[in-house]
Amino acid sequence: APTGNQIAANLVQELLTTAWDLNPSLGINPSSPAQPSLPNPMDQKNYQFGNMQTISDAQLDDYWQIQVPAWKTIQGGMRSRFANELILSASTVGAEMKLDFKGTAIGLYILAGPDAGAVEYQVDEQAVQTKDLYHRFSKGLHYPRTVILDDQLSEGSHQISIRVTEASDREDSGTAVRIMAFATNGNQ
Repeated sequence: APTGNQIAANLVQELLTTAWDLNPSLGINPSSPAQPSLPNPMDQKNYQFGNMQTISDAQLDDYWQIQVPAWKTIQGGMRSRFANELILSASTVGAEMKLDFKGTAIGLYILAGPDAGAVEYQVDEQAVQTKDLYHRFSKGLHYPRTVILDDQLSEGSHQISIRVTEASDREDSGTAVRIMAFATNGNQ
């Protein structure tokens, strides 16, 4: 809520101001034009080049749709900020799509509700893997989350194939996949 967000923002501002006053070399001080240099990353595949790639970039079969879901007919609550969002969705087992992307990582920014299923996916010619999209908060809420599918790719161009499947390790498994964006990480 706005009040809580303001309290947190004030604490961060106070922390940074105090740190800069004690040691100006710790970071960028708004009152000083000097820009410190950052050390080399400890992990070359960190998420410093994280991006959201649009759902309209995907190559879809006929089972996928980009639309605002009919939320009133779908079990589970949802946050109002997603009520009018265009979402790439499918619930037919076997529905397939492909996405060309650049970078060292690929993931899905999704809404996972009570009917969330799983996806089988293959990046380039690697082995097919499965990822359950359901989250412990999905039981009663279409929970927004980012699911990383692979974050150890070589830098450069890749293609991922994604297919809707049922989660085999859940009794009440659904098949819905609702994607708001694709998460990538690349210095492109």
